[in-house]
Amino acid sequence: GEAIFRYAIAGIYGGGAVPAGMKVFEIPAYMWAKFRCRGPMPEAIQAVNIRIYREWLPGNPEYEIAANIDMEWYSKGDTKCSDYESAVWLPVKRRSGA
Repeated sequence: GEAIFRYAIAGIYGGGAVPAGMKVFEIPAYMWAKFRCRGPMPEAIQAVNIRIYREWLPGNPEYEIAANIDMEWYSKGDTKCSDYESAVWLPVKRRSGA
């Protein structure tokens, strides 16, 4: 079958009525690898993602991806500034035998 790609803008759900057109997705508990990013968007976060998938994951003997999801965090402020902050979070698990 065809892979489904969902892109969502999210926040923490604290209970209560869910506004029309919105859905609640529960993300299971995972260990997360967090990668900080500094620089203008979208170039800075694209560069971090390239390093994660070309360097960190293939070269990491201890961890592998735990689920087919990731999260991105964006700070408030000017996304074109050289000191703009964001992050990529990946769910990870220890490799077998690590």
